[in-house]
Amino acid sequence: MTTTHSVNIQQKRFRILQGLDRKTDVQHDLHWAKLPLALVVNKLRSSEHYIVLRAVDELRVRGCLSANTLAWACLRYANLQGANLSVANLKNTDLHKADLEMADLSYANLCNAKLTRARMQSVNLAEATLDGANLVGANLQGAKNVSLEQLSLVSRLRGSIMPDGALYDGRFNLPGDFADASILHVDLNSPTAIAAFYGVSVDEFLHGQEWRQVHIPSISAWHECVCFQNAEFVMNWL
Repeated sequence: MTTTHSVNIQQKRFRILQGLDRKTDVQHDLHWAKLPLALVVNKLRSSEHYIVLRAVDELRVRGCLSANTLAWACLRYANLQGANLSVANLKNTDLHKADLEMADLSYANLCNAKLTRARMQSVNLAEATLDGANLVGANLQGAKNVSLEQLSLVSRLRGSIMPDGALYDGRFNLPGDFADASILHVDLNSPTAIAAFYGVSVDEFLHGQEWRQVHIPSISAWHECVCFQNAEFVMNWL
């Protein structure tokens, strides 16, 4: 009898705790639902990772993740590791040194986003729009579902780690990189100077250019792109 009574008490306690947990969850959801939108966005910069993830969820529930809410937002250094940012509108968003490792950025709009020195290992970039994005110094090692076309449309990749773990060798001949090299007075007709600009060997740079001619022949060679050597591009030093 004593054993049966003890088991019944434990079961009752478990049911009570379950009820309390559900009540706490409901209260927590109501608390978030009452927060002003600006405060929810601000919580994306929290040092507590679970708060950041909860803020992302709240923005999705409100329909704000795919709206213009985060466009032009400052999310520098944000810990968005593993966050579900699918279909998020991050156009022109400042994600400098943000942690996006293992985040889901599928179908996200990252046009002109600043992703300089961002941690993007194993990030999912399926169908993400990267046109004009600044990826100087970003770590893309292990990035998933990212195509050559996506990478060829970004603005800058200098100093970045590519999905295969190799340092970017300049193979896409990107306009932002042209602009930076021009401001630094790099001789665009000198493979040695260009290789030094990218931090790779001359052989690595030339191999990248040979690869480009085979796989993406529509991209112009360095010496053919003098139109990019002008002041309309502004260099982003970090």
